[in-house]
Amino acid sequence: MSKELGMMHSRRSTLQLAFRGAAVASLAGFVPRQAWAEQVPLERAAVCIYLIGGNDSNNMIVPLDPTAYSAYAAGRGPLTLSQSILLPVNSSTQRASFGFNPFLTELRNLYSEGKLAVVANTGFLNRPLNRVAVQSKIGLPDGLFRHEAAAYAAYLPDGIMMPPWAPKVQEEDPRDPLTQVYSLGGASFLSPQRLHMSGRSANNPNVIEALRKTKLRTTFPATQIGTQLERIARVIQASSKLGMGQPVFSATMAGFDTHANELDQHENLYRDLSASMAAFYAATEEMGIADQVVAYTQTEFNRTLRPNQALGAEHAWGGHQLVMGGSVRGGDIYGTFPSLELGGPDDAGKDGIWIPTTANQQYEASIAQWHGAGNGNLSSALDGLQNFPAGNLGLLS
Repeated sequence: MSKELGMMHSRRSTLQLAFRGAAVASLAGFVPRQAWAEQVPLERAAVCIYLIGGNDSNNMIVPLDPTAYSAYAAGRGPLTLSQSILLPVNSSTQRASFGFNPFLTELRNLYSEGKLAVVANTGFLNRPLNRVAVQSKIGLPDGLFRHEAAAYAAYLPDGIMMPPWAPKVQEEDPRDPLTQVYSLGGASFLSPQRLHMSGRSANNPNVIEALRKTKLRTTFPATQIGTQLERIARVIQASSKLGMGQPVFSATMAGFDTHANELDQHENLYRDLSASMAAFYAATEEMGIADQVVAYTQTEFNRTLRPNQALGAEHAWGGHQLVMGGSVRGGDIYGTFPSLELGGPDDAGKDGIWIPTTANQQYEASIAQWHGAGNGNLSSALDGLQNFPAGNLGLLS
């Protein structure tokens, strides 16, 4: 793993990766025949969708109860979303009503159907912190508010990002200390059990041949994230032939570094994200494996509730994430939703920088434990997990 850390790419290369997309259909040349590995039935698959740049989730899910909404509107200023356009939902855990962003229609519908959940105020922590400790600068994680430093991903060679626990649970090979990971037009995947396929790891000809034989009726948006999620769906469909029983995937969606004109940017970003994630869920239902696949979002950090003069927002801390799948105990918001009061008990300062109440380690551990790849190894795979009272949030069955 130390060699991989030494090969960590810059944020610029990561963002470039997010925009790249080598179309499978355009790959020329003869694809060699491959003696396939013994077929392995799909057990479970985890898919992490990285929202590159720092998603401002303050406008992704908004409290509707009068007192909470008033605090939101007072802090949000010109970035406030009117109650009349928000898509209402209820949360039994929070005992309150909320509204999804108006451009997340499909995801709100999945929430209402119990197929999608929200994890509130999760972020980068080494141990639990409160406002007093934060203002005294006691126990703050290194690299806070920086794109590259946030411990929400494992950075692998060639700009590949994976869930932080995934590379550490792959079986070791003394002949090759690096993580075995494959990429396909921006989407990436690995298997806890190493695969035995000849050829390059990027656009591997054996993977491409397997994908050409897949059949999906579900239509995906012809966008960066839509195309990546379609490729992931097809790899999952071919996973048995490829010898993968517990694959882990990542996809990247750029554009969330919204320092200016955030409302206009969110309209396009959230429309795309919602339609693409909904298409992916529909594809898992089409394949009859919705209960075996979980897709979830990650991002470097939330953004300040207080807007800047360019009608954007600056780097902040705790934010909200989405978890989708047939095994999700959906229709609810897990964790603790912040008060949204500027300078209040959940604010690290005066700009609406929420101190996380759920650590990234807890969030990722919940996915890893459901997936099964991390059983018995999560303490080493997610550094600092032992410092938090709950390593599983209970949002998956």
